[in-house]
Order: sequence, then C-alpha cells, then structure tokens
Amino acid sequence: PATTTTPTLPAPTLSFTASKTSLTKGTATTLTWSSANAVSCTASQGWSGSKTASGSTTLTPQTTTTYTLSCKGGSGDQVLKSVTVTVTEPAPAPTAQKKFYPGFWGLYGQHDKGGAVVDAADLQGKDYFKGITRSYVWKELEPAYGNYDFSGIRAQKEAVAGTGKKFGVEIKWTNNWPGGNPSIPEYMWNDASYGGTISGKHGAYLGAASNDAWTAMTWNPKVQGRIFALLDAMGTAFDNDPDIGFILLEQETTHGADTNDDPGYTCAKELEAIKTIMTYAYARFPHTPVFYELDWGCFDIPSSIHQFLIDGGNGAWTINAVACTDKDLGERDANTYALFRSAYDKIAGAIFLDGWNDVRAWPCYESAAAVLGHIGEAFRARYFLVDQSNGPYQDEINQATKDWWNAHNGVWPFSDVPSTWK
Repeated sequence: PATTTTPTLPAPTLSFTASKTSLTKGTATTLTWSSANAVSCTASQGWSGSKTASGSTTLTPQTTTTYTLSCKGGSGDQVLKSVTVTVTEPAPAPTAQKKFYPGFWGLYGQHDKGGAVVDAADLQGKDYFKGITRSYVWKELEPAYGNYDFSGIRAQKEAVAGTGKKFGVEIKWTNNWPGGNPSIPEYMWNDASYGGTISGKHGAYLGAASNDAWTAMTWNPKVQGRIFALLDAMGTAFDNDPDIGFILLEQETTHGADTNDDPGYTCAKELEAIKTIMTYAYARFPHTPVFYELDWGCFDIPSSIHQFLIDGGNGAWTINAVACTDKDLGERDANTYALFRSAYDKIAGAIFLDGWNDVRAWPCYESAAAVLGHIGEAFRARYFLVDQSNGPYQDEINQATKDWWNAHNGVWPFSDVPSTWK
C-alpha cells in the first residue's frame, strides 16, 4: 500500500516591539506586532485577550509593565515574545521662586479710598527702606459682593515704583480702634450667616463687646469663603507683579471672641481658621511672600503655628517687635524667638516696630535702638516693618533705624533665601 506523508507546517514567526520602552508616567507607548504562519495569538501579563495576527495598540502604563504575546502555528508550535516598558515618575514641578526683598520696610498705615499716596517726597532721606507697606480695608477692596476695586493698590504701587522701591500690601479685616464700623464688606454686617449677632458686630476685638471694635469671624465657613474669593482676585491681579513685595494678612487678635457674639466659637476653630487661610493664601501667591500677623491669640502661638509653617514649606509670619524677648518676664516671647532661630533656614519672619508705644515702658529696652539691636540680631528677621503712622515715637525709631542701617554699611545682614522658598 502507498505511504501517506503528512506535510510539515512552517513554524510561526513573531515580531513584537514597543515604540517606547522607557517613559514618564502619564505618557503612552505603542505596541506593534506581526506574525506569520500563526493561527492564533494571545496577549498576557500587562495586557490580555486574543489578538489578530498583526496589529498595534497604544497603552499608557502607570507602572513598569511587561507585555507578552504568544502566537501558535497550525502544527501546535508556539512562539512567544515579551517587551518591558519602564515607567518613571515625572520630575516634581519646580517650586515657584518667591520674590525676596529683605530689609527695612516703612509701614505707612491705612490707605483710605481716594486718599493720598506715599510718594518720593515722603521717602526723601529714607534710603534704608527697601519698600513701603500700606493697609487696605476689606470692605473697600470688595465694595459689593464679588465686585473688587484694587484702584487704590494700583495707584500706590505706581507711586512707589517711581522711587525704585517695592510695595507690600496689607489686607485688613479688623478694626482695632474703638468706634467706627467693621472692616468687613457691608453685605456681611447685618447678615447673621456671616456671624454677626449683636447689632451687626462680627466678633468683638479682644473679646470685649463694649470695646466697640470688630474683627471678621474667620472661623465662620461663609466668611472664609469670601476671604478665599478675595485672595483669588488679588492673586490673579498681583502675584506676578514685580513691584508687589509681599502680602500681609490682618492681625489676628481676638484673645477668644465674646461668646455673646458667636456662641459657636472655640479657640480650636480660630487656630484652624488661621492655618486654613494661610494655606489658601500661599497657594494663590506662589511667587509672593505671604505673612499673617499673629500678635495675640487664645492659643500659644509658637507651639501651635511653628511646626505648621515648617511643614507647609511657606513659613512667614509676623510678631510685634515691641514685645520683649529673652530679657523680659514673658516666657511666651522668649519661646517664640527661640523657635524662630531654630528654624531660621525655613521660616522668613517679619517683625513690626511700633511708633505708638514707648519702648521704655517695657522692662527690657531703654530705647528704640535697643529694640533693633536685640531683636534684630536675636530674631534675625528678613523683614522689619517700621511704623510711619506719625506716632509719638516715630522720630526715635526712624533715627534708630537709620543708625542701625549705617552701622551695617547699608547691607541687610539677613539676606539668605529660606530653603523653602528656593
């Protein structure tokens, strides 16, 4: 009988490649394959399912992944190939370089809407000032809900720019003088949802309802929302402006609000509000230092705020330079300065020399020069705000400032950029 010979089928072949075998997370690679003499192809490992004899597909692996493809011939022979795509995390986005203008700054007080600006004549003979600071009341920055008026800031900025100096903007939401009206926008005054419950008051200054001075209830979610909206508008307008040196947020001085004004108030809420507002402001001003003035509070400022600033990587806040430090009887102030010195590389502090208080009334200083000599060296402040609001001791502090500047040969000794700002 005749012998029947079964023909030998050719073995399958396979070409399998990736357009990119090394990529950054979030980018794609294209797998391409082509087989011959195959009756079926199957994907495994990083992908799956039956595949045509030839084809391509684009994938975006999130981690390093191996893709395998096997193709089987008619005689049962199988060819298998794999390709590994290595995925790396993208490099972190560079931290925005903050503007950095350390030195003495003249603090010229509140700018009233339509009022005069500080110009070259006011700054004559004050070469020691890196720039000036003016305060702007929230209700004038937002005269109606969601409508913002920054004309006063722009007018002052232009006047200062002509002198070659920089401009720092303080946003005020506290009226800390007896009498007058709240500094918050008028649409909040008699709306209980913003926290006002006694004749429109929104948190009595220092917790004394009879003091007749107000502060915004920053722990109220609706008030916070409006502060965020203001910061959004100001960040858009001024963060990239080279003439704006820093933003200074309002003095937080409740000492615990009067519970008659807000029965829901707690010290913990106030502290959390400060941190929340700080964090939001830092995000809205990535190129501009933001300071939060924390002179007083129901909480212990050093232990409550210090680590938060370090962890946040944007540390900047102010304290009142007329408070005594290591030399005096106040343990809180001594601790504050010690903490700042311990984190000097990360926290850029600003201090405020007040022209309305006689420094000799404090047990540790005999003159404004002593304040500069001790606090300036001990605190190592990058920014020193010198009151120019015509207080009775302004001439003394200006002379002390000039003498200190000349003694340092016109060079600010604390000019190294904090590591968190680089």
